[in-house]
Amino acid sequence: MGIDRRILMFFASHRDPAATWLARAVMAGGTNPAVWGLAAVVGAVLVVRARQWRLGFAGAASLLVADLAANLLKLAFTRPRPPLDLSLVRLHGWSMPSTQAALTAALAVAVFLAADWSSRPDGPRLRRLAARLLPAAVVLVGVCMVYLGGHWTSDVLAGWALGVVVGLTSAGTARAVPLPRRAARAASRTD
Repeated sequence: MGIDRRILMFFASHRDPAATWLARAVMAGGTNPAVWGLAAVVGAVLVVRARQWRLGFAGAASLLVADLAANLLKLAFTRPRPPLDLSLVRLHGWSMPSTQAALTAALAVAVFLAADWSSRPDGPRLRRLAARLLPAAVVLVGVCMVYLGGHWTSDVLAGWALGVVVGLTSAGTARAVPLPRRAARAASRTD
């Protein structure tokens, strides 16, 4: 019996109603188009208000690339999802890598690295807070997917690895590409 199966069997034998409710809520929030739409609107408003153009680019690019890459890799690996007798959810499609793990890791890395923390007086404090909350959110989503039996642990680890690479690339690209003149002038007015 492999480590993936042992971990899933551990979760399956230690599930409780409160943890199951939390895991289902996290999964429902992460797969609900209305939640994604609201998050996109709130994110866009925050980017525009703070004039964090590179952050906006890195965040959007990381989500698009992570989603595309995860789905292409699923077609390459064609790994089945965990068996229904160990799962609380019935998900369709291939399992490896976890798209949710890739999306959350990519977004967290891109946001952390592309944000201009120095543009605000409380930037260092916000950066420290983000350094704690973003990884915690990424881990929570991954653990919930394994707890519910939607993914094997190695699916989540592969999704995290993919997400980190995509997030690093998106943030690096956002930092390297010069802002258009108008956006650069607007960004310089906040300094």
